[in-house]
Amino acid sequence: RAVPAGMFQFEIGIQSLNAATLAAIGRPLPDEAFWRRLRRLREETHVVLHLDLIGGLPKENLDQFLSGMERVLELRPHNLQIEPVKVLPGTPLRAQAASLGMRFDPHPPYTVLRTPECSFADLDRLRQLDRLLDLLYNSGCFGRFLEILRKECGGYPAALETLRGFWKEKDLFRLPPKREDLFRWLWRFAETRSEMLREALALDLARSGRPREEDFFPEAPTTEERQQAQLRVEEELAGLKGRGVKLQHFVAVFRHLPEFRPRAALLFLYRVQAGQGLTVSEERLLPSG
Repeated sequence: RAVPAGMFQFEIGIQSLNAATLAAIGRPLPDEAFWRRLRRLREETHVVLHLDLIGGLPKENLDQFLSGMERVLELRPHNLQIEPVKVLPGTPLRAQAASLGMRFDPHPPYTVLRTPECSFADLDRLRQLDRLLDLLYNSGCFGRFLEILRKECGGYPAALETLRGFWKEKDLFRLPPKREDLFRWLWRFAETRSEMLREALALDLARSGRPREEDFFPEAPTTEERQQAQLRVEEELAGLKGRGVKLQHFVAVFRHLPEFRPRAALLFLYRVQAGQGLTVSEERLLPSG
């Protein structure tokens, strides 16, 4: 618990949560004690938790894989990676591959191509979901957006599948996006969905750096809120004087997220110091009137 943030990262290969699959590859099914330990690591320590799931393992279809992915994401790991299984020479899985009906690339890295339970299209879908996980979940920049989309869709797999459909429709998988591109694409996605989802994306944007996209924030703060913010910024600048810290700020109004109803104005403070990068803090301004 006393470990400083960022000092340790635990990489844990869960691989699968399907009992038949784990039996086929000779691994035990994670028990409740295992899940308790993971929850404690995530909730009570600063250890970075990186978890892996393997797609295309024997006796696991796409729906079973996605069910396991939902349970893993309920732990809120810092990173989740989906990898296709590699049928490596000299391994027990390679010896069993023919009897299990597994087809794989005969050339390195010997990636599975299809199984009786998982088609080529299914495995391609998992690759696309892994790409979205990496861009949106593992980046840590879209946490509130993904939480709201998960609730609206009924789970992380359904939320990611909805995003995958949008990415395919707009032909976005072929593009190497910057963070600003991702926010713009997700705004286009959210335009036809709930105001709460759009507001969650706006909150994530403000938390990731000083926003320049005014469309994300349709309501302007009141004059009184701007004055409050200015006084707070002047106070902060006085405390930072001579410390080599550059300070910027932004004020945004939120109405639709549960934590901000019926209305809240937030002041975001952005501090940049050489060698330490950007730190962001936020505080709620007093209601007008």
